[in-house]
Amino acid sequence: MNVISLNHGPATAAISPADGGSVLSFGVGGRSILRPGFPGADPTALASFPLVPFCNRVSDARFTFGNRNVELF
Repeated sequence: MNVISLNHGPATAAISPADGGSVLSFGVGGRSILRPGFPGADPTALASFPLVPFCNRVSDARFTFGNRNVELF
């Protein structure tokens, strides 16, 4: 699986596009900040996963945007 490595100064991160952009690892100066995961793991076993485009649970799987009602399935 393809993993993207990001580095900035002492900070490093590994991202898995195949897992919806989930964070496999994040560390600073060689020290892990988030629990490491591996590609293809259950999403709850990964270091972190994006909640994009939502930042949290969507109540009743629906919301209003502008004048439009949106239902998530």
